[in-house]
This record gives sequence, structure tokens and C-alpha cells, in this order.
Amino acid sequence: MKKDIKALHIFFKFWSEYAQMDRYHKQWARDNLHPIQVNRGELLYNYSSPQRNLYFVCQGMIAFVSIDPSIKKRKIESVALAYNSLKSTNHLYTNTPRTGSIVALRSSLVLRIAYERVKKLKNRDPVIDILFDVLASREIRQHRSHISILLLKSPLDRYRLFREQLFSIQSVMTQQEQADYLGIFKRTLQECQYLFLKSLNS
Repeated sequence: MKKDIKALHIFFKFWSEYAQMDRYHKQWARDNLHPIQVNRGELLYNYSSPQRNLYFVCQGMIAFVSIDPSIKKRKIESVALAYNSLKSTNHLYTNTPRTGSIVALRSSLVLRIAYERVKKLKNRDPVIDILFDVLASREIRQHRSHISILLLKSPLDRYRLFREQLFSIQSVMTQQEQADYLGIFKRTLQECQYLFLKSLNS
């Protein structure tokens, strides 16, 4: 299928930037990575159906989302654009599912890989170690930036730091998505955007 070839080509291009692959590694990827085409709003993972998978984004945008029970508002906890990934648990070595869902924020081409397929070779093959260490470090960097943003009490300060530290994500999100990521309401986000632009022009 065309999507299979396209997805693997994107994946190999990303992987080759960090390690020298050989035929074995490419065949391992063909055997173990499963391309999925998802439409906007489609679920890849839900807490009610536990799984142990990693999702690598070839094209599009996916996010880990949950619901704040106190106000029944969606929270976007993490986002993965192309060449990034999300996991259904906090790390590869736990069986505890994350509370929430992984959903496509845009129509996306994604590669799914089961943890067990990774763990069989991880710590044994440095080329595979490098790949998944890079993906994990990208998730961790975003998580740390997101935490630092949410620690700020002022919505405007949150918005400013969001633009400063995670502009690649902020710049492609809708207003509602940005609000859900910052833990504020859409109207508050619009006010922050207005005040921010006003400060630039003053």
C-alpha cells in the first residue's frame, strides 16, 4: 500500500539522521511498525481499552488528552507533530495505562509499534537504542516545558512562555487547542493573544 511505503520512507529518513542503519534495521521496521491513516478526531488509544503501544507521527498532529473533572473541560497534556511520538503509558516498562486518550488533532499518518517489539532489542542494539532514546527525550523536553508553563498563574505569562518555548506546537494549534493546552478558556486565550500583540506594537 502507498501509505505503508510513504510512512516507512519518512521514518527511515528520521532514523538515518541519528544512526547508521543497515538492511536488518529496515527489515525490522517493516516487520514491526504498522502504518495507520487516521482522520481528525479519531482515537488511537483510550484508557478504557488498555494497550502498550508507541505512536510515531509521520504527518499530521496527535495529542494525549484527558478531561478535567472539576470543570468538565478537555486538557491537552502533550502533542506530537511529525517526527515525534506519544506512548499509551508513561514509559516502556510499565503496564499501567495512562488515564485519557490519544487522538488525532489533524488527519495524520502514524506508525504504531508495540512495546514488546522494542524491548526485545532495546539495550542490545545501539542503533535501535538511539532511535527510541531520541523519541523519549523529545517527549520529556516537551513535558518539562509544559509543566513550567502551567506553573505560571497568569494566563498571559503562560501564553508568552508557550510561544517562547514551544512555538513549533503553538503556531499550528487552533485557539481552542491552545486554550486546552494552557489550561484556560478560549475567551481568555483570545484576550492573551490581543494583549501580547498589543505589547509588540507599543
